[in-house]
Amino acid sequence: MEDEDMKLVKFPHFNRRISAVILWSLLLTITGVNLHYSFFVKMDNSERLKNKILAQPFTSRFHEELGQNYLTVNEKAAEKEYQLAQLFYKVPSLSDSKTLGQQSAPAQTWNNLVSKREKIKKEAENWEKLEGVFGDYTYAKMKLAVLYYLLNDREKSTAYLKTVTKENPSANIGNNLLGE
Repeated sequence: MEDEDMKLVKFPHFNRRISAVILWSLLLTITGVNLHYSFFVKMDNSERLKNKILAQPFTSRFHEELGQNYLTVNEKAAEKEYQLAQLFYKVPSLSDSKTLGQQSAPAQTWNNLVSKREKIKKEAENWEKLEGVFGDYTYAKMKLAVLYYLLNDREKSTAYLKTVTKENPSANIGNNLLGE
């Protein structure tokens, strides 16, 4: 009875060469995918900048570039990135700089962008008044379409372009800008 309980259990035998080849090929594949990750996964510019910021979080230039990228998408996020860029900004010495002339601080760049945006808004208000007085003035509608495009208000810009093409179908510029 004891002999029957004490049977020798044999585990399956694996050929060591095959398992070593599989192991090494698996390791090389994983290493290759990690080294060439950007080739396999397509990232847009904002994702690439976010990864750069994760690698070097205290670099002002990357925060400013991400802020520029956010300008068309999200103004609040752009402002935060410019604030972070200003926080980590170091005035470059003229001998170390590879740019010709002086480089402005991120806070100054943000203020310039905000003032430019305000100027465009005021100009759009003036053209709105002019368009209200002279309703059939096509140039005013085209100018408003451009100004609202610059302000990232695509709906108003497209609406003005459509009114221009509706009023004057022979004007190819409205059709060309609408892509029709």
